[in-house]
Amino acid sequence: HCEKVLTSDRTLAKLKTPRLSDAEVTKLLRGSKLCYEAEVRELIEDHRVQFPKWLSLLHRGYSVVSYGLGSKKSLLHDFHETFLLDRDCVVVNGFFPSLTIKQILATITEDILEIEGNFSSTTEHLDEIFSSLTTDLYLLIHNIDGPTLRTSKVQTTLASLASHPMVHLVCSIDHINAPLIWDQQCLSKLNLIWFDCTTFLPYMEEAGGADSLMVRQTGQLVKSKKGNDGGEYLTIPLDKPTMTAFLENIDEK
Repeated sequence: HCEKVLTSDRTLAKLKTPRLSDAEVTKLLRGSKLCYEAEVRELIEDHRVQFPKWLSLLHRGYSVVSYGLGSKKSLLHDFHETFLLDRDCVVVNGFFPSLTIKQILATITEDILEIEGNFSSTTEHLDEIFSSLTTDLYLLIHNIDGPTLRTSKVQTTLASLASHPMVHLVCSIDHINAPLIWDQQCLSKLNLIWFDCTTFLPYMEEAGGADSLMVRQTGQLVKSKKGNDGGEYLTIPLDKPTMTAFLENIDEK
């Protein structure tokens, strides 16, 4: 017995206000109240207790990866503020849509090692970094599974960096399939220790901005927006079927 499958024709274009202004989106994001605030705060404090363990693991040759529902940017920022302010540390926003591995390596050589020079290849750049390191270097990467960091070349380079005994990696992942970006060789070099750092915090910086689904005017892929603090932020739109289902659910309620 076959029944006709009905497909909804409800789209954002049919809404009275199909697009919001940048200011409206920002206001909605920043004005949204965090549910169960006390419980979330207690949960985050439980994660913060693990910070000394993180640092100990880093110095024993492991890399720390945090996963779980909710933004982990503020948690990793707290770790940085608590333990790494007086150490050589490179902070990478992996959700930045035009980030390149060359920029990450250049930050290490120019800002940390204070080396000027042009490198013909990533391998040559890595060799120069390794030969110049004299003190511990910490890499703190928000969303190591970000769109521009998912390629095999980038992950292989990051794994090679993390495999050096003086380089220590702390990172976060958010995509459900993030572990698939690493092959066995990368996993061996990264030597990851996994921490469930569920925070239930909204993805404010990762998902806010003028090019979100409710603001952008074209069908182009996600772009970036410069925030008030000078940083670039990635907007992550929902696909059309997901958004349609969401609107139908609201309409029913």
